[in-house]
Amino acid sequence: MEPLFPARLGWADLEILGLVLVALYFLFQLIERFSGFVPLGIRGKAILKQGVHTMLLLYEPLVVILLAATFLLVNPVLHGIILGVLGLVGFTQLRNYLHGRLIQFDPAVRVGNRLRIKDVSGMIARVSRLGIYLKTTQGLHFFNYASVFDQGYVLLAGDTIGGYHQIPVVVREEANEYADVRQALQDLLIVSPFVDWRFPPEVVMTSGDAKQFEIKINVREEYHLRHLATMLEEKGFSCELTGTR
Repeated sequence: MEPLFPARLGWADLEILGLVLVALYFLFQLIERFSGFVPLGIRGKAILKQGVHTMLLLYEPLVVILLAATFLLVNPVLHGIILGVLGLVGFTQLRNYLHGRLIQFDPAVRVGNRLRIKDVSGMIARVSRLGIYLKTTQGLHFFNYASVFDQGYVLLAGDTIGGYHQIPVVVREEANEYADVRQALQDLLIVSPFVDWRFPPEVVMTSGDAKQFEIKINVREEYHLRHLATMLEEKGFSCELTGTR
């Protein structure tokens, strides 16, 4: 039986397009992940990371649209039915996903920031494709993007909630022996037994001379924070715990 519309593309075209788009996607992810190592200065690094993050928010749905359109053109009738069924079955998740793309354009929706959604206030522990995880003293709360989009959210002031802390760190003279101070800090966190690795820590340089940093970290228990500070002090780093729990 002849198809109602002759196919203009073949499976080879779909495979080539898929490989190219996926390769570009991973390239953008690598650029975002390692933007902190690019010699552009603090402001330049921040602009680069934010630019790539925004590009990924747009690029990911574009990839899905291009692949779906190419798949449709391979066999318009059969594949159109398949895509239609998938769209109906996954409508709720697709709606969450698209709302999530819009919400994530807000710079406030980042891991570590504090939000209030409905009557729950907490720290953003994870931003997934389908929703936001808020960490509170009672545990993790999940909110899908559709409900967040409909009811809205409030950005809260403050640096600390639960086991999350933002710790200013100053490099003392005895730590100058490290060739890469930022990497040395990261290595110390890796071997530390106090870090809650469900939420990987982040080390951010806050001065141009690589003498001041900020550690964004979740500790397993609140009392572990003092033990972590002591460990860093022994390695040549001064920590300021004022304002943390």
